[in-house]
Amino acid sequence: MNSFSYKTIFTKRKTISIILSPTGKITIRAPYGTPKKTIEDLLNKKADWIQKHLTKYTDYHRLTPDRAYRNGDPVLFLGREYPLKLSESGSNYIQLSDTNIEAFIKAPIEDNKVRMILEKWYLFQAGKVIRCKVQDIITLHSRYGFSPSEIVTKRLKSRWGSCSTRGRITINSELIKLEMRFLEYVIIHELCHLKYHNHGKDFYRLLEQIVPDYKIVRQELRKYIIE
Repeated sequence: MNSFSYKTIFTKRKTISIILSPTGKITIRAPYGTPKKTIEDLLNKKADWIQKHLTKYTDYHRLTPDRAYRNGDPVLFLGREYPLKLSESGSNYIQLSDTNIEAFIKAPIEDNKVRMILEKWYLFQAGKVIRCKVQDIITLHSRYGFSPSEIVTKRLKSRWGSCSTRGRITINSELIKLEMRFLEYVIIHELCHLKYHNHGKDFYRLLEQIVPDYKIVRQELRKYIIE
């Protein structure tokens, strides 16, 4: 018998599929009326495959913890880990120093307050950094004539960035937690979509001209979980 914990979603489909998440979650999508034994038999049959991929995911890093922030927890900003210091205060704000990131919280200090204030601070910092970085990249690579119609910074749940057919570029604010090279790569990736709104050969040829080692950066970025 397998010892995997999983969630089953029944849908209008003909086959059973196993979906693994880098967070370690296992989801089974199955046709309506599929017996539990049939699902369990498939999990037993695929046990080695499942375990192999779950082991691979141990190298992945979740950018936002799935638990409450605690005093002294390491938090990321621009690729560096800072210890989080929680302090009571008359107002809510974040202060960054060389030694820590201090969250000043109106008493009482509650888990949801800490998370909300940190997320707002990250979004604000990302907005400032991303606007400047986009302009720097456009200026540096002016020969390509990149001209987005709008730059939006927001927290995305499953993508690092996007580019609409109207030239609106959205960058995930979570990138502010990582090294600058990852942010630069995502910005350039989306700028290249202004020229080629697909992932064809021409798109990757342009991307490689600007970021010769994009494959390495992309592979490293994939190890960070944003869901």
